[in-house]
Parts: sequence; structure tokens; C-alpha cells
Amino acid sequence: MLVPVPVPVLVPVGSTLTRAARKDLYQDDVNDALLVEPGKYLTRSLVYADRQVVDGAVGGLGHSMARLGEGVTAAFRNGRCVRAEGRVRAQVAGEFGGVALPGGLGGTIRCDGAAIVLPLVGAAVVWSLPSSARAWSRHVAIGVSLVELVLAGLVALSFDTGIAGTYQFSEVHEWIPAIGTSYAVGIDGVGLLLILLSVVLTPLVLLAAWKEHGGGGAGGEDRSRHYVALILVLETFMVAVFAARDVFFFYVLFEAMLVPVYFLIGSFGGLQRRYAAVKFLIYSLAGGLVMLVAVIALYLNGPGGPQGFLTGNLVGIELPELTERLMFIAFFFAFAIKAPMWPVHTWLPDVAETAPAGTSTLLVGVLDKVGTFGMLTLCLPLFPNASRWAAPVIIVLALISILYGA
Repeated sequence: MLVPVPVPVLVPVGSTLTRAARKDLYQDDVNDALLVEPGKYLTRSLVYADRQVVDGAVGGLGHSMARLGEGVTAAFRNGRCVRAEGRVRAQVAGEFGGVALPGGLGGTIRCDGAAIVLPLVGAAVVWSLPSSARAWSRHVAIGVSLVELVLAGLVALSFDTGIAGTYQFSEVHEWIPAIGTSYAVGIDGVGLLLILLSVVLTPLVLLAAWKEHGGGGAGGEDRSRHYVALILVLETFMVAVFAARDVFFFYVLFEAMLVPVYFLIGSFGGLQRRYAAVKFLIYSLAGGLVMLVAVIALYLNGPGGPQGFLTGNLVGIELPELTERLMFIAFFFAFAIKAPMWPVHTWLPDVAETAPAGTSTLLVGVLDKVGTFGMLTLCLPLFPNASRWAAPVIIVLALISILYGA
């Protein structure tokens, strides 16, 4: 019986095809050369720029201002608070947005205006509670936030989604006519969604922090009282900023939001809370100051008058090309810090790590959206040509932010 004997096939060991086959046609080498190594180089460059240039400069200022932060925190403990008022009128006769009101309630009900003022009033009530009633501060704050949620729901039910791109529930009142600014509010589809997001998250944050800042004794109750009151103040600014239709009024709210956030981080955060709070404040104030210059320049180049800052009066004005681009850059710089976008994002990791969980939730869930909201509602309509001019650069920065964040 014949047994077949395998005949070995001799292939040159050092041939190009053999080496390629053994290395899967050099797939790993190609991948390393085209993706891995350039990615490592880009990452090292970004980390160096982040830590040495941006973070290093702000970090140094943060350490030098530590005592200033202590003084401001002490002022907060003395019971100072920020006040902001506003009204928006909604007409209701017998029913509101298809929801019947009890007791034949009719006439004029300013549910959307109340949604702006109510959290601020609630904060004032919480701060004014006597010592014997401070244990109820969390109950009062959650009750106010739930009523706020109901009011926002009524506004949403009466919102006409067929014309979501236009402002509804609009109201305009002269505020400081000498400089052309007005109390002007109105809600479009984007603003409504962000307002609903704000009022939904606020009671959840208060409930999640029920025992987080309380502790035992009068000191714990007093600390909890300050925390929930600041959350309510922040809710007022969140609702108002998404409804503002006057550029200067928007700017005031945009900057006023820094006050409660600063104290929430600096007074209730972790070990590096003062550093993180000051760093957040420096970044935000730097962007705000640049934006203020552009806000003033926009008014000077606009129609002027007692309502010269109304967005409706500023849309479509003819601006010199260079002027429009410079104004756009100033607005975009402030919004990019708030968003945040690389390379002006380095305040966020420190704040997210140090701030209380509830503050970080509102910061990432709502406050960061203010920057994107400003880009959509101010940069695009006010500076359309400059927006098209800057679009490629913004896309690149956005992609770097996504990849760097990942």
C-alpha cells in the first residue's frame, strides 16, 4: 500500500511577500504610522498647551486670588443675595392652553412671568426663615421648584408649536431708555425646551441633595438653607436668560449667573473648591468683558433709541466686514468659554470634580447650554456673514473638543 508523503513547499524565508503575509500586509504598521503616532503627537501637544499655557496662567491667578475668594465667601455668609425681577404676560380667559382652570379663573395670568420671578422669591423666603424654622428650608425650596415646574408646564401647553421659530408670550418694557436697554422677554422653541430642562432638573437636584449639605445641628441646617436658596436664585437666571430678547438684558443675566455658581462651588465643593471657583470666575469674567465691548459697539452701530438693544431691531443692520467679524469673535469667545469649547475649556474639569454633584448636574445639563444657545440666537442672526466666514474654524474646534474630550 502506498502512503502519500507530503512534499514541503519551499518559500524564500526573507522574501517580501512572506514578510508581508506574516505581518498581515503591514496593517499594524500602516495604522501606527497614519493614526496612532499622529494621534499621540496631537494629544501631547494639546495636553501641553492645556496645562502649560491656558491652565498654568489661570491657575496662577487662581492661587493669587485665594484670599479674595475667602472674603467673598464670608460676605455670602452674611446673607447677601442677588435680586433680579422680570415679568412676561400671558393672556388667559377661562382656560390656559387647553387646561381648564379651577373656579372659573379668568382674566390675565402671568404664568410665564411668574416662572421667572418665583424662584427668586422662594430664595428670599428661604433666606429669611427664622432660626426655629430653618429645618424646613429644603421643604420650602422643593415646594417652590415644583410650583415652578407646574407654571412652566402651563406655558408649554399654551405654546403654539406650529410657529415655534417665532417668539411667543412676548413682552417689552423700558428699563434704561437712556442706553437703549429694555426688559424684553419672549420664548421660541429652543428657549422653551431649555427652560423645561432647567425646571425639571432643579427639583431633582434639590431632592438628591436632601442630606448632602445638611448634617446635624443648627450649623448644618444653616448650610443647607444657603445651598437650596442659591439653587433657586440660579433657577431664576436660567429661566430668564433663555427668554431674554434684549442683548444688554441677556448680557446682564449671562454675567449674573456667575454669582450663585461661584458660591455653590466655593462654599460647598471639595478640597480644591476655592481654586476651582476662582478659576471659573476668571474664565467667565474674561469672556464677559470681551463680550461687553462688542455689546456696546453693536449698540453704537445699530439704530439706537430707547429700544436700541432689542434683538429684533439689531437683526439685519449693515455692518462693515471687519467690524462684524470682530464683534462676532467677541461674542463667540464668551460663548465658547461657557459651552465650553477647546482651548478655553480647562475650567470645567476642575469645577466638575470639585463642585457638589447637584451643581455639576446643573452646570453640565443646563448652564453649558447657555453658550450654545447664545451662538444660535445671537451670533447667527446678528452676524450672519461673519458666521459663515468663521464656520470652518468653528467646525475644527468643535471636532477637536469632541476628540479631546473623548
